[in-house]
Amino acid sequence: MQEEIKEKPSGQRKVSIDILKIVMAFLVVGLHGNNFLADISPLLFYFFREGIGRIAVPMFLLINGFYFFDIKSKKQFFNLIKRLFILYLIWVFLYYSLWHSPGSNILKTVKQLLIGPLHLWYLIESLFAFIMFWVIRRLNYKILFSIFVICSITGICLQYMDIYSLQKITMITYRNFLFFCFPFIFIGYSLNKFSVQEKKMKWNMLLLLSIIILIVEVSSNYIFGKGSFDILVSLYFICPLLFLIALNINIYSNKKTLALYSTGVYLVHWYILKLPIVNIFKLQGTPRIIFVFILSLILSWFLIQVKKKFKYIL
Repeated sequence: MQEEIKEKPSGQRKVSIDILKIVMAFLVVGLHGNNFLADISPLLFYFFREGIGRIAVPMFLLINGFYFFDIKSKKQFFNLIKRLFILYLIWVFLYYSLWHSPGSNILKTVKQLLIGPLHLWYLIESLFAFIMFWVIRRLNYKILFSIFVICSITGICLQYMDIYSLQKITMITYRNFLFFCFPFIFIGYSLNKFSVQEKKMKWNMLLLLSIIILIVEVSSNYIFGKGSFDILVSLYFICPLLFLIALNINIYSNKKTLALYSTGVYLVHWYILKLPIVNIFKLQGTPRIIFVFILSLILSWFLIQVKKKFKYIL
């Protein structure tokens, strides 16, 4: 969840995008908490876990892809990759006790680091996706679009083959830089390239239609699916539309604090979920997730203070 790659020329930020990122961070906490809304309704719980909650990571990828379009020089690209890599190394080290199994051999550890342990897979797979995109960026756009289509369809098909028990496939086969991260980064990149947000469209109506598609898809998965989903067909519609609506809300700020909070919550919430204090109050379901989110925000504040001295912590 790196901060936006490029600020607006005036130094102003779209507050709506930063708020959107905070909401997405909350969705991630809800997903990893495993039981958000389960105390209210099993059906709502499923629709969140396998539907609404799945919007978060693709949205982060799309947002970063949107600003990736503004990366023009090798220096800018190197700075982006360096920042992502250092951020990944720091948090892999901080989470070491939670992901590393005693007695694991070097080969297994290296493999896990390349895949990305816990929720940190997002950082390393994004890094690989950005490198891939940078290498092929000068290809004709039609060729890039063809690669996007192939990667998207392949990822979706592999996942549905697995979840619908047509073929046993490991999750890392489709939830990776090629079939998951690159497609959504490409969507964000394309939105910026063609200034789609400036086009006069009924974005709200299109978003409503995409939500209906999401409901239909999740309902079908609820009836026939036999596992948990990461990639939904409907996300390819709902994520860009939600982003475009947020992008067209013209509220600006010269501070990036909200964006840092979203990054902080994403990075620290796994620790919070494991803290004994979360269990002291014997909270379950939705109250537990809200409590974890609030604690994550508080800890993020401290990380923001640390960032003033050590910029790579967030």
